[in-house]
Amino acid sequence: NEMRVFGGMQDTGTAVTRQGAIDGWERIFGGDGFRVNVDPTDSNTVYCEAQNGYLVRSFDGGFSFLDGTFGIDFEDRNNWNTPVILNPVRPATMYYGTQRLWISRDRAGSWLPISGDLTDPETSAFNYGTISAIAVAPSDTNVIYVGTDDGYVQRTTDLGENWEVISQ
Repeated sequence: NEMRVFGGMQDTGTAVTRQGAIDGWERIFGGDGFRVNVDPTDSNTVYCEAQNGYLVRSFDGGFSFLDGTFGIDFEDRNNWNTPVILNPVRPATMYYGTQRLWISRDRAGSWLPISGDLTDPETSAFNYGTISAIAVAPSDTNVIYVGTDDGYVQRTTDLGENWEVISQ
């Protein structure tokens, strides 16, 4: 049985050790390595991320990759360390943060925004104004929390129809 461990590495991309060996690492994706998400229901589905929100997806355990950002508006502001998470109940559904929250229901095949700008309008004109954290409630996946790099925390209880600032 194969034990794979993935990791993002600054300046060195994303690497995997396919046997769990300390000296068995191989680089599988470039850029600055950030988050790696593995679908808990299908371990061959792997998502790797590089700086500024560049996301790729693999359906063969990390041997080959496809673009994972189709539909995301890259005129949006992206954080250097853009948050990308899987839905804890339905991992084919994913969330991606710019200044807006995006959802994909098809394993990063396409994305749609489920919010407007969730950042502080006073700071978004500067080099701030991006989502830096996303959390989905496992007990009710319509409940999502978003934190921004300019100090806002917001919550939706209806999958993005309405948002409430809870940090003030």
